[in-house]
Order: sequence, then C-alpha cells, then structure tokens
Amino acid sequence: MLLYLSAFFYACSDDSSDSVAGPNLTPNESTIVAKTGDVVPVKVNIKAPAGFSEVVVQARVDGNAKPEERVTVSESPVTQKDFVYEYEVQPEDAEGVLVLNFSIIDESSQQAETEVIFEIELGMEDLLTRSNFRWFYQQELIVSGENIMDPGKGTTSMSFNDDGTVNFYLGADDGMGVFASYTDWVLDEEEMKLTLTRLGWLGDVSEEEYDLISINRNELVVSMEVDLSWIEDEDYSENELVTTTLVSQAYNPDDLEGDE
Repeated sequence: MLLYLSAFFYACSDDSSDSVAGPNLTPNESTIVAKTGDVVPVKVNIKAPAGFSEVVVQARVDGNAKPEERVTVSESPVTQKDFVYEYEVQPEDAEGVLVLNFSIIDESSQQAETEVIFEIELGMEDLLTRSNFRWFYQQELIVSGENIMDPGKGTTSMSFNDDGTVNFYLGADDGMGVFASYTDWVLDEEEMKLTLTRLGWLGDVSEEEYDLISINRNELVVSMEVDLSWIEDEDYSENELVTTTLVSQAYNPDDLEGDE
C-alpha cells in the first residue's frame, strides 16, 4: 500500500510539473479600416508560457485563402511578443470581406489563433481604373446653375487605364458637338487634383487640371475654372467654376470595337 501511494503521488507531481498553460493571441484592433494601396501594420500580442518561435499569417477574402506566410520571430523560443505584421491592401481585397488569421503552435504542441477583420475602401486610383468600367458624362454645370452641356454629351464616356492612358469614346449622338478627346491622366500625390491631357481636333495638345470633389464606385465629381468670357453673355466670366459629374457603368470590352 505504501509503495502504491508513493507511486500515485509521484505521478501527480510529475503531471503538474509538465502542465503548461496554452498560448493566447490578442490583436490590438479586431477591426481595421483601410483603403487599397495602404500598408497597414497589424499588431498582435502573443503569450505562450511554453515558448514559441514562429507565427503563421494567412489572408482570406470571403473565405478564399491566400498563400500563408510563416514568420520567424526568434531563433530560440520566447514566451511573449508584440508581433507586428505589415499587410499591403490589394484592389481585390475590396471585393469581399478581408480577414487576416494569425496562429502559432507552442513548444508543447498547443495551438492558438486569432483574426483581424478589414473594412476596405477602394483607393482613388483603383476607383478610376476599375476593369470594365467607363465614366459617362452625366451633367456639367456652371456656378449659376445653368447647364451648358450639349444635349447628346451624356453618351460620351472615357475609361482610365493603369498605365496612365485614357480611352475616350465619342457618343453616337454627339457628332461634331465634341471637338476634342483625352489621351492621358495623372492624379497628384494628395489625390486632390486630376490632370487630363486634351487632344484638340486640330492636333493641339493641352492639359486640363480638375479639382477632385468626390469619388465613389458610382460617381465622379470634378470641377475646374474655365474662361467663358468669350460667350456673348454678361453672366459668364473668365474664371467661371464648372462642375462635371460622371457616372460609372460596367461594359463588355467586346462591344467596343470601332467605338473608340
């Protein structure tokens, strides 16, 4: 009996010495708001009494997993770490719900994980250059509120390409009502001004600089000062503020043959 009790207490003592608390991962923020193109530092506090040396990071968009990345945090196991992972938000991340999953397996083979959810907004350039979308003129108003746009101009549109070029499409109803086209575009670093290269009907090239008022997936609003003093009307001045609104529409590239 004494030998049995001694063996029992020894086993219990041995089990308690080997029992180590499992790891725990706590993100600094559970939800992060960002836009495409941003490089976002994501901070996760990791505690692992048994020690760990590697973190596995995997991004998922609507459940579709991207390739995982294994990050070595230390050559020898550590028990605590403020782990910071920099993630660059891609345009395709805005098409669904982006989740970053962080997981570790400690030295005692215990596992833990946590997730950070991203709320993604498309950046200015990504909004402008969305694939298979054209921006159609909707309205163009001077400050006084009078619409000076030709009636058929609503069928004219343009699309912005990633390489800085513009595809300009003259609407079927516009005829010679539009005497210019646009060939290139540039957005300034502050994303406040949009410059379009304008090709006149006589081959003259000029630049038009627009203030970017607002942009989302459906509508682009820009404004610029225009010299309208040549119009024989006392209401127009040399520095008339003109606001242009364009709306986005999806299109099939196969339908554009001969349209440009």
